[in-house]
Amino acid sequence: MKKYFSIITVFILLFAACSKDDDGGNTDFDGSMQDIKEFVGSELLDTIVDMGMVINPGNKPPNIEGKYLMSPTILENSNVPSDYPGMIFNDLLLEFSRQNGLEIEFTGEQVSSSSVGKGSFISGSGKDFSVFLNAITVREGQPNEMEQIFVFSGTVATEGIHDLQLAFFMVVNNGNSGVIDNGQGRIFMDGDGFSERQPAGLQKPSTGEKMELSAQLQK
Repeated sequence: MKKYFSIITVFILLFAACSKDDDGGNTDFDGSMQDIKEFVGSELLDTIVDMGMVINPGNKPPNIEGKYLMSPTILENSNVPSDYPGMIFNDLLLEFSRQNGLEIEFTGEQVSSSSVGKGSFISGSGKDFSVFLNAITVREGQPNEMEQIFVFSGTVATEGIHDLQLAFFMVVNNGNSGVIDNGQGRIFMDGDGFSERQPAGLQKPSTGEKMELSAQLQK
């Protein structure tokens, strides 16, 4: 019997495209590996790559605007001690919009927490892309803000995205209890290797459940 796990959450989460200048940093994200390292953090990026996440650098990414269904959502790798590869999570409906150069917006769903975007950028070339999201989250019942990194990678096609991966990692948990440690995170993949493009007006996956995205925070 398959066991399904949720990633907690259920409120609307919007990562708005913004420049690094908002944090006083470099204003020019150029899609290079060096700039990706500066955005994600060199040590954390090394961890993500070592765990099997594909990173597609480049300053000419494809247009990926649209809604996509990641199903089945499988845990590919994790450095959280209680996890094991192959865990099945609820389907994920994700939307990318307002792509402008190397800036992009992402909309997901959550509950029990609220987030604001510190930056969201896209890199890549040809049909291969990676999207990098940095968010500050306040979770219900927790006293302090937390900083997280999301990375999406795949190969876009007319009908959807091939080999979609999602990485979620904690950057700073600020001592909150019951959440994953700094540097811990999870990498997910689409189990059938293809995330179908969805109608623009779709609000829920065909399974009737949305994967709850951001509280990958729990241990």
